[in-house]
Amino acid sequence: MLVFISTFVPRECGIATFTRDLFDSLNTGKGIVAMSDRKYHYDERVIGEIKEDKINDYIKIAQKLNNNDDAKLIHIQHEFGIFGGEYGEYILHFLNEIKKPVVITFHTVLPQPEEKRKEIIQKISQKVKAIIVSIFLTEYLAFHYQMVKKKKKNLN
Repeated sequence: MLVFISTFVPRECGIATFTRDLFDSLNTGKGIVAMSDRKYHYDERVIGEIKEDKINDYIKIAQKLNNNDDAKLIHIQHEFGIFGGEYGEYILHFLNEIKKPVVITFHTVLPQPEEKRKEIIQKISQKVKAIIVSIFLTEYLAFHYQMVKKKKKNLN
């Protein structure tokens, strides 16, 4: 099972809609871990929920997925503001705990990031198996974040 970590409908968010459409196109049934900023009523596609400001939720979901033999690959939809902590640093708690392979899609890459934001993105990139970005963002990642090009996958 491919598990997405993302905002998800009914939350009104472009990434939530993107993830719903991508997930539905893959026709996988269940496999969403929803990032929540408040209480939502999710449908059966959602197998877990992370309250974005609760560090323990990140750790508990990682442990739950580690113990789920059906979960084979984790795909994080990354956008600044979805994850808790300064510059979304709470996602690092999940990445430090998860034992399954993880890929990440960076939906936004800032050309001149603050040093702390840059450090967090670099730490994320060290923990994942692959990075997916728009082809227009690959040079930003290589130059401004000093990321290894072999982890980036370009979508044309």
